[in-house]
Amino acid sequence: MGTERRLPVSDAVVLAEYRAGNSQRALALRYKVSKGAIQKAIAREEAREAELIPAPSAAPEAGRAQATRPLGRREIRARLEHEALNAGDSRTRLSALKMLHELDAEAEGGKQSEEAGNKRFLKESGYFFAQGSLVIERRKDRFQAYLRTREGWVPASFNLNTLEGRAALLVRLVEIFRGAPPQQDEEPEAGTAPR
Repeated sequence: MGTERRLPVSDAVVLAEYRAGNSQRALALRYKVSKGAIQKAIAREEAREAELIPAPSAAPEAGRAQATRPLGRREIRARLEHEALNAGDSRTRLSALKMLHELDAEAEGGKQSEEAGNKRFLKESGYFFAQGSLVIERRKDRFQAYLRTREGWVPASFNLNTLEGRAALLVRLVEIFRGAPPQQDEEPEAGTAPR
């Protein structure tokens, strides 16, 4: 078809040399072909590479992880700390704090007893919640409530595993909401009295 000479090497070699920093003109002179032939070889090889790598917008297969580099310990810690400080809900905050706690335990080189670990976790998580916060934790089939006080997290005085304890929780929640100021969603219209 054209008057272009055939490249004495594969398109992959040309692309590798181009990515290594050789100019298209230098490659054309080395292989005694036109610059257009080098450009076509680079384009063909890039198209082959694009076919092998799925598009980022394509949904990954179920259960198959994306091909990304593994995160380092510092990156994981930084993400968890950000989540613990900036999460909008308490469940996410507590989850991030728990994972940070587990990372710390791994770094210390040994497993703590579960009770000692929970005690430390509760102490550390107190920094992120206002005094008077109520957290309910579920472990298997058991529930435990904790209150945030000036001294830190304190187990609630009611047992959530009994009917009486759950009733006490409801009473406590009613007391909390009764003491809260009513929220004004809309301003009353002119000429109408507020309720």
